[in-house]
Amino acid sequence: MSYEDSIVSLRVEDTEFRISKNLLISASPTFGDLLEKAARNGRIARLDVSVQDFREFLWFLNANPSTFDAYRTQADVEARFLRWLAVATVAEKYIATEISRWTVKKMVQLLRRYDCSPTQLVRLYRLAQGLATAGLLVFHSLRLDWARKIDQSPDPVVWIIPARDVGDNSLQARAYLYVLKRCSVQGIAEDPRLDNLDRDRLFVGAANMRENNLNVGEYVPRYFDALLWDMFTKSSMGFELPDGTDLSAPDRSHVPTHPPLPVASASSCVTENTERQAEDIIFVL
Repeated sequence: MSYEDSIVSLRVEDTEFRISKNLLISASPTFGDLLEKAARNGRIARLDVSVQDFREFLWFLNANPSTFDAYRTQADVEARFLRWLAVATVAEKYIATEISRWTVKKMVQLLRRYDCSPTQLVRLYRLAQGLATAGLLVFHSLRLDWARKIDQSPDPVVWIIPARDVGDNSLQARAYLYVLKRCSVQGIAEDPRLDNLDRDRLFVGAANMRENNLNVGEYVPRYFDALLWDMFTKSSMGFELPDGTDLSAPDRSHVPTHPPLPVASASSCVTENTERQAEDIIFVL
């Protein structure tokens, strides 16, 4: 039996890498197609990823699987999460599906021990979304962990934009729900991180609360969690009031006004019962 291999060159940003051709193609045939196309044109193949992410991807390709258990015990949770995120980013880009599936699964397993940033979670969500057919349970688990992070966040406003970025209305509605549970009407009106559409949606939720003798920022009974959730997912995201008023319109004169509550800003909106609220209910997304 003969074994043939060759060393090929790849350029990533301003760095040139010399790598085993067979090693790359074993990860994904896409690399073979890129190398052949570049060779026909007399050029070095270029990859559209960061140097740091590609270095981590090469580490993964060259690593001995028997060392992974040792790596798991020696590296801290953050280091492992960031390494798998880098590897998965390259793998997803160049259709190394098995590597994508393996690394995304590892990251989801780490979520309950690693307080990742909203930006990192958006990257992971998009990677897992690409595997939704082959890894539906992994994607579902990721969404549940994201929901828990919203529930436990002292500042749920930070989770509104990431949920909108990935186009997940359920997670966005959940972030709105917890803003109403932990912030004030005045804080919602003044927080620069919220745009007019966010405020309109939140004010509709506040009006709904007041109709039920509840105040924004105070403890919300379990039964009303479900009512707010239903309102946001079925009404607020479509954004039509019963009278047909479109809350996405620039004219906000229709938005209900309420007396200011004592909490000054949404960014400092933790209440004394935050932990109790966070544990109160877990919606199945």
